[in-house]
Amino acid sequence: MSLVRRNVIANFAGRIWTALVNLAFIPLYVQYLGMEAYGLIGFHATMAAMFSLLDLGLSSTINREIARWAARPSDGQEVRNLVRTLETIYWVAALWIAVLVVALAPLIAGRWVDARDLPADTVAHAVRMMGLSIALQWPSALYAGGIEGLQHQVFLNGVQIAGLTLRNGGVVLALAWLSPTLTIFFGWTAAVNALMTLVLRESLWRMLPVTGRSALFDRGVVRRVWRFAGGMSGIAILSFILMQMDRLVLSKMLSLEQFGYYTLAVTVASTLLQVVRPFTSAFFPQLVQAAAVPGDRSLALLYHRSCQVVSVAVVPVAITLAVFSRELLLVWTGEERVASQVAQPLALLSVGYGLLALMNMPYLLQLASGWLQLAFWQNVLSVVVLLPLLLWAVRSYGATGAAMVWLLLNIGYVLIAVPLMHRRLLPGEAGEWYLHDTGAPICVALLVVLGSSVSVHGQTARSVLLLTIGGIWLIATLAAGLAAPQMRAMLLGRAGRGARAGL
Repeated sequence: MSLVRRNVIANFAGRIWTALVNLAFIPLYVQYLGMEAYGLIGFHATMAAMFSLLDLGLSSTINREIARWAARPSDGQEVRNLVRTLETIYWVAALWIAVLVVALAPLIAGRWVDARDLPADTVAHAVRMMGLSIALQWPSALYAGGIEGLQHQVFLNGVQIAGLTLRNGGVVLALAWLSPTLTIFFGWTAAVNALMTLVLRESLWRMLPVTGRSALFDRGVVRRVWRFAGGMSGIAILSFILMQMDRLVLSKMLSLEQFGYYTLAVTVASTLLQVVRPFTSAFFPQLVQAAAVPGDRSLALLYHRSCQVVSVAVVPVAITLAVFSRELLLVWTGEERVASQVAQPLALLSVGYGLLALMNMPYLLQLASGWLQLAFWQNVLSVVVLLPLLLWAVRSYGATGAAMVWLLLNIGYVLIAVPLMHRRLLPGEAGEWYLHDTGAPICVALLVVLGSSVSVHGQTARSVLLLTIGGIWLIATLAAGLAAPQMRAMLLGRAGRGARAGL
């Protein structure tokens, strides 16, 4: 089995488990803590994403730099100094995260979060614990990026699966056996985050070459990578604004309960990014190495294959979520009120996140080539347009309005950014992306899901609904695979080899 295929399988197993665990435990969190407290958990996720801006592009930088070093191993001391330098910067930033959140906790509790049942002191204490939890987890992104660059992704996913299971499963047991409070929730989360960060740190250092010399903080490393890291930092800041602006605005304009419903919709729809992550993690080091050879045709072939793989994995899921949003929410939560509040935003967000997932490979090609200007200015323009649209839409249509704006934003990416990217990096290949890499799988999967939707109407049993919708998704996935040329060749080739082996 090839390294890419092994990494894809490991990454996919890790992301499926992540999505399943996150979705499975949400009803339990709501049951033990209530919807308003769950809104604070959603605010914790938003705040963690906000502080990811302090990454300054370093996790992407270490991934790219270690992947380039692994392709042409040279000075082992240089890569050890790289890791020591970047981790020093990371841990200093983690300390500032904890200090800042603790200091601002009363202001956040009193002026930003609209809690109606939870006391202000309880909210402030929860925010302080959020800061500790985020600070302890935050450096793990750097170590994970280094392990990804070394392509030890089977090991990385094993550690992340274990940590995720311990964090979510353990906190539910603690809520059930000790006390159903936010203190227990965030205290357990912080402890597991600390353990995970230490395990990843120790693992990365063991994977690096042994030189017999201590790793040193090297200012020369900062000078060498600052341009790429700075570009990634600018993109990260703007991406955060784009990814989190809807939740920041809604956390201020809606009640905490309504914000909790929207957070639930985002949590479900954003699992599409978890679906695509296994493939991007496995393909990115390969794209970096192919892009290092100018004019190499293998780059275009690898790029189109990766785009088609992503389309087949993502498109059927996104369409199924959008078409059957209400039914899936009923199966998942068993609550008619939750389904009625969340279904429409979820349908719109599913399409939006699906389009964003399809943009991942074009974006990674830009990173692999070291060309960051398009992504940066695309995000600048999007922020300028998004904020006034979002404020108007939320005032007029509430959470559904925010979901509509998110969908329009990602449609703009597909129609504008994709041709510009191909014109610079892969001239003449944009038509292939629109027609074969994404267009054909979208059309075929959409026909299958819409054509089969009649079989779901009138079904009330949750098990029957789940099996029926699951069957529709499987058929749509197979149809999308046959519609994508490289995926079709691979599927038919395997089927032919299987038939010959059976003779």
